[in-house]
Amino acid sequence: MDTSNVPDVLKPGSECIQILTRATVLANKKDFTNSISAYQDGIRILLEASKTEMNPKYRIILTEKADSYKAFVETLKVENSTTGEKKPYKSIHIKDGSTGFGYMRIFGPYCNQHVKKLVVEDPYVRSHHQILNFIYFIEIVLSMCSNLKEVELLTTSSNETLQLQKEAFKDLQASMGENHLSFKFAFSQVLHDRQIRFDTGWIIKIGRGLDYFKKPRHKYGLGFYEQDFRECHETNIDIIFNKPK
Repeated sequence: MDTSNVPDVLKPGSECIQILTRATVLANKKDFTNSISAYQDGIRILLEASKTEMNPKYRIILTEKADSYKAFVETLKVENSTTGEKKPYKSIHIKDGSTGFGYMRIFGPYCNQHVKKLVVEDPYVRSHHQILNFIYFIEIVLSMCSNLKEVELLTTSSNETLQLQKEAFKDLQASMGENHLSFKFAFSQVLHDRQIRFDTGWIIKIGRGLDYFKKPRHKYGLGFYEQDFRECHETNIDIIFNKPK
């Protein structure tokens, strides 16, 4: 059988086939949230391919496959609603002096192409090193959230730090604007909660906010760039999932 005219998205090893295979594996593991997300990505690729397919036979095949996956996704949604999320709530306890808790490890699992907006509420993004931590956090998220468009920061200020904060945040605002990203910041004198909210429904609450690393013991030691080498203050992290409306 001649398969030379088979659309690329249907060929073994294509991005679409890999995504749909991963979706099936996740569904079998009862990880419905990530499975549904992967299936939806595969469906989108199939439908986009059907719009440009010149062969009527394959155009129908692509559309029918997309429809069949759509129907299966609906069954997964029903099963998901009855069984609940795989892990809707998770807690991490970081012991004093421990290492291996860089931002990539904490936030990485919740960063993906579906994230478009991020809201950070942290009363202590004030001092120079706290602002640098925040910028590094934004860089980490951006490296994994290809469709991120908006970042909002709500923090507090003091007479000693207000000028530095305004200059730093306006500079960051300009830098992000050059990269087609929106950054908004505001100050509150009554802010106490420390939480980071993804518009995909994930909420990450950290007892100490982003500033949970200890001051390095060496000026030129490990951990200057790689956070996993840095010692941490004791803190608790609660990870909650609220389904977006």
